[in-house]
Amino acid sequence: MDVTLPAAGFGPGVLLLPEPGTDPAESVDRLLAEGFAVLTGPADPGFTDDRLVGDAIGVVGLGPGGAQALELATALGDRVAAVVACYGLPADPGFSYLGLTAHVLGHFAESDPTVPLAAVDEAAIRLGEATDVRPEMHFYPTTHGFMTDHQDDLQSTVAWQRTLTFLWAHLG
Repeated sequence: MDVTLPAAGFGPGVLLLPEPGTDPAESVDRLLAEGFAVLTGPADPGFTDDRLVGDAIGVVGLGPGGAQALELATALGDRVAAVVACYGLPADPGFSYLGLTAHVLGHFAESDPTVPLAAVDEAAIRLGEATDVRPEMHFYPTTHGFMTDHQDDLQSTVAWQRTLTFLWAHLG
């Protein structure tokens, strides 16, 4: 994994799993500006870096990266303290969240043919039944991709502010 450090030269680590086909630079910049060290590239469970603050990392995934974020947090258990899934869920509706200990924040569009609202509700129920985690889910009056494609800057701003507050609450 590659590490991009904030101005301080250290910070809580956040693995960014961008939506394929999008430029992650804006997402990286948002995280860096808040003081997070941004991890990119293939996830490496054994990765360590003395410049990362804390015992666990956060994971932010967009689109299919949202699904990967939830799957990774489930696989790594307490190595992940906070996971943010942005309009992405595991493809298997019966995915087992057993092992997930991270706090979960989800951002979903009300008009998203790839992730219907019923699928989000079902995933939240399954997650709650399998773990002690109570996911925090938000629904936005927009469509898929709103956090990276500038189709709805207001909803994107709200979602990113919630994301940054959430990450600081669980990593800072």
